[in-house]
Amino acid sequence: MVKKQKRLLLWCVIILALVAGVAILLPPLYTDCRCRPKNVRCMSNLKMIYTALQVYAWDHDGWLPPEDGVGGLSRLVQGGYLDDLSVFNCPVTGTVFPESLTDETCDYIYRGGGRLSEEKSIVLTDKSGNHPEGRCNIFYSDGTSEFNSRSVPDGE
Repeated sequence: MVKKQKRLLLWCVIILALVAGVAILLPPLYTDCRCRPKNVRCMSNLKMIYTALQVYAWDHDGWLPPEDGVGGLSRLVQGGYLDDLSVFNCPVTGTVFPESLTDETCDYIYRGGGRLSEEKSIVLTDKSGNHPEGRCNIFYSDGTSEFNSRSVPDGE
């Protein structure tokens, strides 16, 4: 009888260890699943801004707005290429819908100037801190994009 109790106790300890192991692994997976739809919406915002930049370039002999940051993005709004200012907010940050486009209300960084080309250079990125764990969305001049596992330095 004592042998059966020891075996039962051993099985209980093993099952408890397995449950504890699963409980430790679930929170990071749950957090990642909750953030994924917001990351997709963020990338969609960048795609809309990039598309507006393409149309702007087509209308200006291939040239992108010359100013970096909000100055260049404001040309898209002023020119009627984008009329919904909410596309300048990353859904992950929870920034409130802006009434005007400023450095504080825009969650993205535009690296302006130059021509729209097939060369792969960074055009749009998230601001540092938009996404957890230092990740960021990056949009390149050739139309490709990625969700990178590191923040992009300002000089890159």
